[in-house]
Amino acid sequence: MQAIVRRIDDATLVLKDAVRRQAYDKLMQQDSGHLPGELQKRLTQRVIAEQNFTKARDLSITGDYYGAIVLLRQAVEFAPDHPEAWYLLGQCQERNPKWRREAAESYQKALSLNPNNVDALISLGDLYKSEGLASRAQSCYEDVLKINKDNPEAKSRLADLMGKKR
Repeated sequence: MQAIVRRIDDATLVLKDAVRRQAYDKLMQQDSGHLPGELQKRLTQRVIAEQNFTKARDLSITGDYYGAIVLLRQAVEFAPDHPEAWYLLGQCQERNPKWRREAAESYQKALSLNPNNVDALISLGDLYKSEGLASRAQSCYEDVLKINKDNPEAKSRLADLMGKKR
């Protein structure tokens, strides 16, 4: 029952948003009767993934990290090539010490999709640092500086890390 209500809410959001409604209408007009079932399923999953990502971002802002994780897990299942969803999933997972390993994996997945994601590199470096993995953290911060040599966050974190190593 809850899944049905959620789907109705999702559909209502699409219909209320003019841009999303236009994209939906265009999709439906494109010979949807001729689309193979699997393609139609993937298109639907993609829409759901994007909706879940948007809702999860809002939930994370309000501090509902568990709710965001539930939505993001489905989002990355339906759209595994969504680097922002993987990054946000890592951010939410990192809030729970029991999920730090999963957070690192989510950050790594985000970086495999977008190697120049400075925020993901810094977050992964911070996670490694908090877990006592200084050399891994150092590599992350150095990678940020390869992308943006003047990044103040990476410079500061690297200096702090190097000061502690001495």
